[in-house]
Amino acid sequence: MFKPEDVQFESFETKGKSFNPFRKAWESDYFPLPPFIYDRCFYRNGIDFEKTKKLVKQLKKYGHILFLNYGLPDKWSLYCVLKNTNIKPFLPDTYLVRNSEEVTDYVKQNKCCILKPVTGAGGTGIVAVFYYKEQFLLKYIIQNKQKVRIFFQHNNMKQFMNHLLKKNAYLLQPLLPLRNKKNEPFDIRIFIQKNFIGNWVIQGIGVRVGEKNTFVSNLAKGAKVLSFNKWLKKKHLTLQDKIVKDMKQMINTLLPILDEHYSPLFEIGLDIGFDPKKEKLWILDINSKPGRKIVLQTNPSLETQLYDAPLLYAQYLFNLKLRKDGTI
Repeated sequence: MFKPEDVQFESFETKGKSFNPFRKAWESDYFPLPPFIYDRCFYRNGIDFEKTKKLVKQLKKYGHILFLNYGLPDKWSLYCVLKNTNIKPFLPDTYLVRNSEEVTDYVKQNKCCILKPVTGAGGTGIVAVFYYKEQFLLKYIIQNKQKVRIFFQHNNMKQFMNHLLKKNAYLLQPLLPLRNKKNEPFDIRIFIQKNFIGNWVIQGIGVRVGEKNTFVSNLAKGAKVLSFNKWLKKKHLTLQDKIVKDMKQMINTLLPILDEHYSPLFEIGLDIGFDPKKEKLWILDINSKPGRKIVLQTNPSLETQLYDAPLLYAQYLFNLKLRKDGTI
């Protein structure tokens, strides 16, 4: 285990930690750069992000080092690729916000929208915007608490939006009615990995349910986890079949597209919204460094399988390389 900033490129070594099974502890030392890298670093904007990004890019240039995952680009770049493929029917309309007027004009016409940071994760920075009786109402989460602001004047709303857009680039999407009968927001997380022969397999599915009257269902924002099968069985049989059929179609369409444009890929977390009124599935987010909490909470017996998966996939890549080199 090591950080990009600890790599010494001159000697092809890195400072890092290895697990000592006898002492049952992590120990620091210097090691040769490994032949396979499983990148689980979460990079954020800023000086450190740019520095780390350059270091990782340099590591990827070495032909003898294979990354299990290159990762996915930001949400806008990803949308621009996916909207031109067969997966488009599952994508909400998405726009890159260039100025505050685009937001105010949209909500005046459509009554509401949701704003998402282009590089955000975990529900951080998301803002729901409503327009009612010539007032702008904004909902957002700070320290797991929902905050509400109301602007009676267009100029005040403009100032707030300009401040927001200076900090991050934002996407605008329709605020989809993804709520249950208790008015709780919910979505479906599908955890998918490649197995020991390089095929995609679904490792687990869970339903995340947010707090009543809020608009996000991320675990980092206080959501609870439900079993997907228990959630599904509460639907009538015809709807159960439709949800499963549509989900399979979505996954079978999406995965080859991701492999084509963003290989190498080892795992993704696919967040799906379900509109109960239209009985329609939507792709809300695709995460190339997904957490395992949802899977483990709904099926703890999968823990060993999940943590063995990167090693088994690395072994598969190693065998591929040997065949390519003519060693076996």
